[in-house]
Amino acid sequence: STQRAQMMYAALTTIVASETGQGLGSGLWRTFTKYDSMPTNAADAQTVGWYPHAGSSCIAGLGIKYSQTSNGPSKEKPISLYFTPAGQVSGVGTVAFGKLSGAVVDQGYWQSASVAGKADAWRVDVGFRSPQAACSNTVSEMPLGDRAVINPGSVARALPLVQEGAIAEGYQTGSCIASMGTHSFYDLVGMNGSMTWESPNLMPVVPMYDRNAGWKLNAIFFTTPIVQQSIPFVRYNQWEPVALPNFGMCKNWCDTDCGWKFKDTWFWSTMHIYFSDPHKVTCQGNQNVVCDNTQESKLTQESTQESIQESKFPIWAPVLICAAAAVLVFAAVGTRRSTK
Repeated sequence: STQRAQMMYAALTTIVASETGQGLGSGLWRTFTKYDSMPTNAADAQTVGWYPHAGSSCIAGLGIKYSQTSNGPSKEKPISLYFTPAGQVSGVGTVAFGKLSGAVVDQGYWQSASVAGKADAWRVDVGFRSPQAACSNTVSEMPLGDRAVINPGSVARALPLVQEGAIAEGYQTGSCIASMGTHSFYDLVGMNGSMTWESPNLMPVVPMYDRNAGWKLNAIFFTTPIVQQSIPFVRYNQWEPVALPNFGMCKNWCDTDCGWKFKDTWFWSTMHIYFSDPHKVTCQGNQNVVCDNTQESKLTQESTQESIQESKFPIWAPVLICAAAAVLVFAAVGTRRSTK
C-alpha cells in the first residue's frame, strides 16, 4: 500500500541519516566528465563569483538564492545555489529554455521563470533542508542537509534517499554508470510510475544511488527534451558537453524495450549534480556501465559489459561522434523555436 511504502521510506531515510552522519552528502560537484566543484557555504560562493539576489528574502525549504551573475541565472550560467542565513548550502536549481508543456509543466515540476532577455524560461529547484532549517541562523552538523525535495514551495516531492525507497514508490530502475550510481526514473502519468515513453511525462529530476554506500542517494540529474547546449559545442552552458540522442538516453535504462523512438523529441539535455566525490563512485566489477536491474530488464549485464570492452573510448564518446551532425541541425531548430 502507499502508506506502507511511505512508512518504509521514512524508516530507511532515518537509518541513512543516522548511520552516515553526513545526511545528504559531503559536497557538490556538477556536470558529467567535468566534475566541477561548487561552493557549499555562502562565503566561498561569493569569493568565487556567486551573487546573492538583491533584496531577496529566505525561501522556505530552499534558502537565500545565489546566482553566477549579478542579474540572476542566464542561458550560459543557468545554475542557482541556495544558502541558509548561517551560510550553509541548502538547495540547487537550474533554468531551461524552450517550449515545454505537458505533465512536467501541468504538475508544477518545470515552473515559469523570469530571465532577463529570454522568453520561454523555466526553472526547477531541489531543497536540501526542512522549511525551518533552510532559513535558520543555526549551523547544522550536516553540510548538505538531510533531504532532496523538488520545488519545496509547491510540488514538495521528496526524492527517496535510498534505492529501496525508490523501488517502493514505483521508480523504474536503470543502469549503473561510474561516477553517478544506479539510475531511477519516474513517469508522472504512467500507472505507479511505469514508463509511457512520452517526453513531457518524465519527471525532470532523476536520482542515482551508490551500491557501495548502502544504495544511498549519490546524485541527481536535471533533464529536458529541448537542447540547452549552444552551437558549436564550445558552449555547453553547464549542461553535459553534448545533448543525448534518444539511443544515448536509453543507455540510462539498460532495456532493449526503451521507448525513446523519436516520437516527440530527438535529443535530451542533462545536468548532473553530485552529492559525493564522483571519482570514487564505481559500479559492479569496476565497469563503466552495468545493468543492475537484471530482473526488470531484457538487456543482460553480460552483453552490456561486452559492448563496453569492445571500445576504449569514454562511454560518452560514441554519442558525441554519432550525434554531432544531427545535433547541429536539431539544436538549431530548437533554438529558433524557443526564441519565437
